[in-house]
Amino acid sequence: MANGDPTQRLPWSLPRMPLRLVLILPFLLQVLGAVGLVGYLSWRNGQQAIYELAHRLMEEVSDRIETELSDHVGQATQVNRLNAEAIAQGMLNLNDPDRLNRYFLEQIQTFTGLTAIYWSTEAGTYVGAEHRPDGDYALGVADAVTTNGHLEIYSIDRQNQPAKRLHTAPYDPRTRPWYQLAVARGHLTWTEIFVWSPLVNMSIDTVQPIYDQGQLQGVLGVSLGLLDISQFLRQLDLGASGETFIVEPATGKLVATSTAGNPYQVSSDGTTAERLPIKTSQLPLLNASAQFLQTRFGPLNQIENGQQLDFWVDGDRHFLQVMPLEEIIGLDWLLITVVPESDFTAQINANTRTTLMLSLAALLLAIAIGLLTARWVLRPILQLNQAARDLSHGCWHNPTIAANGIQEMEELATSFNLMAAALKGSFALLEQKVNVRTAELAESNQQLAAAKEKAETANLTKSRFIANMSHELRTPLNAILGFTQLMQRSAQSTALQRTHLDIINRSGEHLLSLINDVLAISKIEAGHITLLETRFDLYRVLQTLEDLFRIEADAKGLTLQVMRSPHLPRYLQADVGKLRQILMNLLSNALKFTQRGSVVLRVSELEASDRADMDRDVIASTVASPRSLVADPISTQPAPKKGTQGTPLWFRFEVEDTGPGVAPEQQEHLFEAFMHADAGHPCQAGIGLGLAICRDYSQLMGGRIDLQVTETPGALFRVELPMQLAAAQPDTPPCRVVGLAAHQPPPRILVVDDQPVDRQLLKELLSSVGFQVRTAEDGTAAIANYRCWQPHLIWMDMNLPVLDGYEVTQRIRAMQHEDPGAWVHESESPPPLSSPLPLSSPCSPPLKIIALTASAFEADRAKILAAGCDDCVHKPYQAQEIFNVLAEHLGVTYRYQTDERSDWGNLDLRSPPLWEMSADWIQELQQASIEADRDWLIQLIAQVPQSCSDLKGHLTQLVDQLDFDALVELAETQTHAEAR
Repeated sequence: MANGDPTQRLPWSLPRMPLRLVLILPFLLQVLGAVGLVGYLSWRNGQQAIYELAHRLMEEVSDRIETELSDHVGQATQVNRLNAEAIAQGMLNLNDPDRLNRYFLEQIQTFTGLTAIYWSTEAGTYVGAEHRPDGDYALGVADAVTTNGHLEIYSIDRQNQPAKRLHTAPYDPRTRPWYQLAVARGHLTWTEIFVWSPLVNMSIDTVQPIYDQGQLQGVLGVSLGLLDISQFLRQLDLGASGETFIVEPATGKLVATSTAGNPYQVSSDGTTAERLPIKTSQLPLLNASAQFLQTRFGPLNQIENGQQLDFWVDGDRHFLQVMPLEEIIGLDWLLITVVPESDFTAQINANTRTTLMLSLAALLLAIAIGLLTARWVLRPILQLNQAARDLSHGCWHNPTIAANGIQEMEELATSFNLMAAALKGSFALLEQKVNVRTAELAESNQQLAAAKEKAETANLTKSRFIANMSHELRTPLNAILGFTQLMQRSAQSTALQRTHLDIINRSGEHLLSLINDVLAISKIEAGHITLLETRFDLYRVLQTLEDLFRIEADAKGLTLQVMRSPHLPRYLQADVGKLRQILMNLLSNALKFTQRGSVVLRVSELEASDRADMDRDVIASTVASPRSLVADPISTQPAPKKGTQGTPLWFRFEVEDTGPGVAPEQQEHLFEAFMHADAGHPCQAGIGLGLAICRDYSQLMGGRIDLQVTETPGALFRVELPMQLAAAQPDTPPCRVVGLAAHQPPPRILVVDDQPVDRQLLKELLSSVGFQVRTAEDGTAAIANYRCWQPHLIWMDMNLPVLDGYEVTQRIRAMQHEDPGAWVHESESPPPLSSPLPLSSPCSPPLKIIALTASAFEADRAKILAAGCDDCVHKPYQAQEIFNVLAEHLGVTYRYQTDERSDWGNLDLRSPPLWEMSADWIQELQQASIEADRDWLIQLIAQVPQSCSDLKGHLTQLVDQLDFDALVELAETQTHAEAR
């Protein structure tokens, strides 16, 4: 392989491309890659620069706004605290309104951002100075005595003395919201933002109650003008179209804006004014920012920390910074700064266009250079290619390749001439050898055709043999299993007889499985085997296998043990039929070749480390010492599951015996069909298909099987399979049909079979539950019975003498079409058999024909249905299968009777009959249950007197179900009761 074609080692094949493209494409890719990388890095750096510049600008603006707001808002709180301290120290005479007014006027003239400073008392007195929106200062006073409860506003002259009265109106400060808020809070606080009218101004007050020895004296207040904040915001440089807003999250209204408009809207009559909401069409950028923030954070008051974000508005990217101001100025305001990205991208976009034009020019230049280079290089190569084509067509001339200054091409032309001369001589010799080989190949083809014809004939003979053998063996097995089931249904059979019948039934089914081995290996070779996954109880499968092989082991004096790991799941999902077949074949081989000692079946779940290096596709023998497995006897208590339903887990099944083992020379071919483990062993039996089927079934289920050679005598077969966990479901008690349900006439059933035993079996089975049954031994009798008796359903054996079941079925169907009046058309919905109409009525249900066949090939089913049958049942069949088919096609219902042992589940475990047993007997019961010794338990149950039949039946059921934990609990409960 090292000297072969290197391209054969590639996991993929290269596409065919012209050399011109190969020469040009690298130039284009290099230029495109370089241009693309430069362009991307340029764009990326520009975006990063824009982002950093925008956020740096917004941070600087935010810092300036925070500083300005801190100073502006701090004036109001500072003035209020100064006045409160002056009152507390007696520096202000609250009983001298004129002096107090002049003091407030001097303060408001000093602190230009304030719009009002005032004092009000509990007696209704108000004294204050105002800075009006028109720029003038005024004094206000209200008193119950001097102003008769009215507020009088006076302008001032140059000496700050009251001059002209500007406004008067009834006024009681104690009813004002700011006064009530200060009294309610009891400390320095801020009021809501309000708008003055008709002289429009927007302010917010800080108010503080004044107490003297716990007695409320009045309220100090300072009004802070907010329009100055908007004026300050307009002076900031935020680019061409950046905007800044201060909003109040609690009310969802605007406090200040950097736009040309005011943060309020005056009514049409000019008497009132309202603050603008955040979501207003007058400020589209603020509206979009608020919607984005609410989508991102929810309510705006949920924003606790400063955020730098970006969002899109009408396809344009905007940078957004939001900053809570409560910790800075003591007010629950938000500062929102928005800057469009387009303010920064004008120059960057110009640079991008320049870069794109330069890149396009470089690309065109690279294409031109690539075309010229390709033309220069391709000219001699094309000449050489044409010369090679001429050689392939038998034109043996010397190619002429023009010299172009490329040294390698000149050397290639010389080598090509030498090669052409050598090829001409080799071609003549090769033509002679081809003629000889052609004659030999023709002779080989003739021999191969003859061998193929022989193989097809042998294969057809094998198929016919298998089909005939299946029919001949299944027919007597049908009678054995069928009459066994009839005897099991008999109420007169004793418990021992039922046990013997169970053994006969299981042995018959085992014999049937041997027949199926031959069919299975044939289906495996043809690729017709598929998986049928169902939910099953692993514990019950293991118990069934132990019961099946216990008799054979006891007969040979062998110890048979079925062991499982402590945490083995109980309910699984897999093809239980194939799993059972694998284990049955392995156990059967182990018992067959073991003369003394024991046979052990171990079951465990594999851990992740145990599944390392597992190869599911190659099944080979391995040499290793088996890992010791500490297992508990089988218990019906489900172990805790390690996964969930649908999770694949791996399980290991080991069958170990103490027989002679497998010779090393036989291990290589051990799993081949018709091979025996020990060809010279006297106990050899069977046809050598068991291990081959185990191998094929294991691979089909996604697992593996191998032989573990141990240091001790014997053989250890290991099977590792993946299966899924299944949900645990309560077991339903076994039920059997005992008769037809009431109020329905018995249907007429015709049984057609050339075997008297099979006719008798089916007749007795159906008659026992109330069906009207007639039998026919051949096709002629079947047609006669159909004409005179008109049955509702015919059980048709397809392998009849003279007229087989296919032809009889076709004739009966033809008779139905010739005389449709007697039967309703199949496309109509037939009435149920419980209808009050007589069974011979023209409205009776259509005739149903069910095929009975001993063939196990699925291909025969399609042929049977095409002949006119409605369904197909394979021999040997189960009684319940017959009843189910009748219920499906005739709509009949049955009466059921559960197994007598099903009533034992209702027995009280602490009933008095248990108390009648001795203490030694109860102790032995407890010890046998702990050791899970079924034989010992059966011996103990046999000692229970007949007067305690209910207890005896219940204990038998627990042992059959392997519920040893329940037996231990029963014994412990009785022991504790006696101790008390």
